[in-house]
Amino acid sequence: MQSASDIRLFAGTGILSIVFFNYCYFTAMNQISISMAVVLLYTAPAFVTVLSYLFLKEGINLGKIAAVAGTILGCILIAGVTAGSRDITLLGIMTGLGSGFGYALYTIFGKFALRKYHPYTVTLYTFLIASVFLIPVTRLWTKAEIFLNTEVLFLSIGLGFVPTVLAYFVYTWGLEKTDGSKAAVIATVEPVVAMLLGVTLYGESLGAVQIAGALLILSSVIIVNLPARRKNAGRAADSSKLEH
Repeated sequence: MQSASDIRLFAGTGILSIVFFNYCYFTAMNQISISMAVVLLYTAPAFVTVLSYLFLKEGINLGKIAAVAGTILGCILIAGVTAGSRDITLLGIMTGLGSGFGYALYTIFGKFALRKYHPYTVTLYTFLIASVFLIPVTRLWTKAEIFLNTEVLFLSIGLGFVPTVLAYFVYTWGLEKTDGSKAAVIATVEPVVAMLLGVTLYGESLGAVQIAGALLILSSVIIVNLPARRKNAGRAADSSKLEH
């Protein structure tokens, strides 16, 4: 670490984002249906778009707004939310939105950290600080005997490394190269991948509504990238004119 004062950035990605978002997410799942909790989690791109405008000075255009709306609607279709599936509580809604907000904070704090540090460094200190905070809170040592089970240990390592540390590292790497709001929209392909894995690995049924939701999310990812391509094309044309 180059500066001890930058610890606040990693406290933001580790505690205010990862710890807070997971706490809110699992609390929401205990209060409302899982599908509703998933949809509220994926309000994150909307939070990222607003926060990026306020703190990172990123622009907001119709393309971004359409992409954010498309991803949220797509998640609703994939999750198959129905109002009567389970009682909806205020705590459930608030913690569900809190999970989306906490998820969004990783992008904001991560963007600031990436101005000085490599994506690997950001990921390393994020999870280091999150772990230091969680160990005394969860009193993990009182359940140490559970991890003596080979299967539990294997699954814990797999869950901790592949869908968590590795996923966040890849996201942080991508975040270094694009706007935060764009990265957040692109990351919403996660429920599409989860849907496809459910079909291929577990034989889950796939209806027209879920397919429409997946196409809507993929379309939103394409839309959010179109302005950058047009802008680059315009710059290339201007450069060509200057050369001639």
